[in-house]
Amino acid sequence: MTKPLALIIDDDRQIASFFAFALESAEYETAVAFDGRSALQKLQTVEPHLIVLDMFLPDMFGGDILHQIRQNPRLLRTWVVVATGEGKAVESLVQAQADFVLTKPIDYDQIYRVCLRIRDQRRKTGKTGLL
Repeated sequence: MTKPLALIIDDDRQIASFFAFALESAEYETAVAFDGRSALQKLQTVEPHLIVLDMFLPDMFGGDILHQIRQNPRLLRTWVVVATGEGKAVESLVQAQADFVLTKPIDYDQIYRVCLRIRDQRRKTGKTGLL
């Protein structure tokens, strides 16, 4: 089985590198978009198994990206992990559409365990869909 693709959407390069390290440790291929516009461009050509999405990007609100992901039939089986520093304020906005919401600062074990759980669900079922 080939490695599933994870797309990291975060404008902070250090945080994006941290997420990439955790995802690669969990046996994902990774791609990174540092703003909303480039994320939406990537999503026109790739179908990631998992997206780690920051809510506050320089050019758009992550909730708008999440909404577009969930409206795209090609991405219906994509898992979305929202990573935000706003916690409860954002959680209610995205809770119905995100699969996981993690509040920054996020430690390695948190993101690694979530990614393993998602990846293992894919291996068990052979599907990329939601639980």
